[in-house]
Amino acid sequence: MTQREELIFKFERNKDLIFEFKKDYVAHLDSTNTWDNIAFFDSKITNRQYLTLLDQISTKEYSEEQFQAIKTVFIHDNAVESYIISVDSQYNNLKILYDDLALRRKQLK
Repeated sequence: MTQREELIFKFERNKDLIFEFKKDYVAHLDSTNTWDNIAFFDSKITNRQYLTLLDQISTKEYSEEQFQAIKTVFIHDNAVESYIISVDSQYNNLKILYDDLALRRKQLK
């Protein structure tokens, strides 16, 4: 697998995970009616604000235009490597949140 192929694969993986996370997050907030509660113990942002921010960022960072650029535009090898590291970091951070959300949803059942 080339670095470009790895980047494309990981980009799609992240895009799918973000979509699933947002869908499950909305379902969780609806079922617990916690839209206006603080999202994270160390912040003042509410769940509603966090979801809005996540929507804005993910819509931009994981847009179809961005995906097409990753697939077709020349990117220097160093930049591809850096992008892969960034995408992996985003995935790891979101995976932690998603796993925590899954655990909270399971505990409610």
